[in-house]
Amino acid sequence: MSRRLLSLQNRQRTRILDLRLLRRIACTLLARHLPVASYELGIHLVQAAEMARINQQFLQHAGSTDVITFDHGAEDGAPA
Repeated sequence: MSRRLLSLQNRQRTRILDLRLLRRIACTLLARHLPVASYELGIHLVQAAEMARINQQFLQHAGSTDVITFDHGAEDGAPA
């Protein structure tokens, strides 16, 4: 059974975003360029302060960063 789940959350207020367009782009990329039968993908857009907190908490790096990925399919759930 294939499961396709895409979750988008916008928790930042710095930039105005069209979440419908972002969802369409993500779905197109997943369907055309990563043809997998099943996926769960969560995209969370956050403020720099929250990104810095997450970066410190999970990677022990000070400051913000552009992207952090987590592989929830891995046994330890560690950042990828």
